[in-house]
Amino acid sequence: MSKLEKFSKDYLEILNTDLKGLNLTRIVSLEDFQVKQVEDSLFPLEIIPEIFKNSKRVIDLGFGGGFPILPLALELEDKLFIGLEARKKKVDAVRLIANRLNIKNVTVYHTRYQDFHYESGDLIISKAMDKAHSVINQIKTKEDVSICFYKGPKFFTIEQPLLKTIDKKWENMFLKEYELSTGDKRVFVGYKNVPRGTKKNKRKD
Repeated sequence: MSKLEKFSKDYLEILNTDLKGLNLTRIVSLEDFQVKQVEDSLFPLEIIPEIFKNSKRVIDLGFGGGFPILPLALELEDKLFIGLEARKKKVDAVRLIANRLNIKNVTVYHTRYQDFHYESGDLIISKAMDKAHSVINQIKTKEDVSICFYKGPKFFTIEQPLLKTIDKKWENMFLKEYELSTGDKRVFVGYKNVPRGTKKNKRKD
């Protein structure tokens, strides 16, 4: 059994025993869990690894049941991960899971992401939050930070047009499409906060 297979099995077992009833994920089968939670969380490491490698900290907004923060922290042991979640029961649950799975490079906080103090070099990620433009518009920082979103195929028709409404200080870095082993289509899109006075590239919305 590989490291990720064992991780998925142990993770799902904790969700179905100690944390049963919290509704941290709707996925109950091991196969679906491995693909839709673990594989999807880790796929950006294959298509754009430098965004993680070059970051100071990785900050997950609204991590819910622990995704993508815990699979990423498992793979990137030398990187500091911070999770921000407004629902305390989920903070307590993910802290318990991290401890049980011996993932030591994760710290989770019961707080709103709008109130967090971001630092230059931070990489912000979001997998199951609000629409991308809404999240970006609520991050009030002058620091040089990046933010990346995990999205489904509806991104192009529902969310991408709305990204034209965000503050001009946010510059589009990339948009990567990928496909999970089940054939499900996914999108990973990133923006960078460009401080005033910094030369910007042409937007790619």
